[in-house]
Amino acid sequence: MEVLLFSVDPGRSHTKGKSDKGEIIFPSFVSKAIDLNYMPSPVLGDMILEHERGRFFIGDLARREGVMIRKAMLDTKVVDDTLFHVLGALYQMGVRDGKVRVVTGVPIRNYTTEEVTKLKKLLGGEHKFYMNGEKIQVTITDVYVTVECGAAFWLNPQKGVVRIIDAGAKTVNWATYEDGIFINRDSGTVDRGWDTNNYSDAENMAAMIIGEIGKGWDRRDKGIIIGGRISEAKGLEKHIREYFPNIRAYEDPQFATVRGYHEAARISLS
Repeated sequence: MEVLLFSVDPGRSHTKGKSDKGEIIFPSFVSKAIDLNYMPSPVLGDMILEHERGRFFIGDLARREGVMIRKAMLDTKVVDDTLFHVLGALYQMGVRDGKVRVVTGVPIRNYTTEEVTKLKKLLGGEHKFYMNGEKIQVTITDVYVTVECGAAFWLNPQKGVVRIIDAGAKTVNWATYEDGIFINRDSGTVDRGWDTNNYSDAENMAAMIIGEIGKGWDRRDKGIIIGGRISEAKGLEKHIREYFPNIRAYEDPQFATVRGYHEAARISLS
């Protein structure tokens, strides 16, 4: 039997998932679960996770009802919250048992042998837990780890130099491909995103990004802006195109990374 492939982008703002059957999204909130006095009927998308590491509210339920709500804003993705987001995404994509393969990613700067090995260890293997009272037993047979931002190249592979800007909640990544080859020298990460930059309006965010990339990019370079809501990506596009007129916002920036994960895996595993 074929082992199905699922792609998960556990972002600091929202977790996105993609399978061959569709896409899901939920806010990346986690909190310890508490007993609720009154909950007349389940709300679609709410998740109560019972795991060996504790009992948690995940997603929008954590935002509404949680105590000591948190988002994973650490530099590493090798934390329990990443695991909870991946398990939540698999659940929302209909996984209840059996074997699956998972594609995910880390910021460009964090793509090291140590980080990738630890993330694979965290996510891989058998997972037994309850979600909303339903027993789940799933085995992640393979974990494929790629780079955030750069994976979006595979949405529309092109010859020549292609630039990608990914403005996220915690970080901004930028990636460069030349004739389909990832260029490390012209790719990177900075620890200032929409939720961690003191001046996170589009104009100031664009100025910060241009300050990081401006010296190495050519005005004629083409590329896309991904990450965040369409209003944020379009806001960046307005200001970045003053310097790089061939850079445009992707049509659905919030899902660009997870779609890139899925397409990259499909190509490499075919």
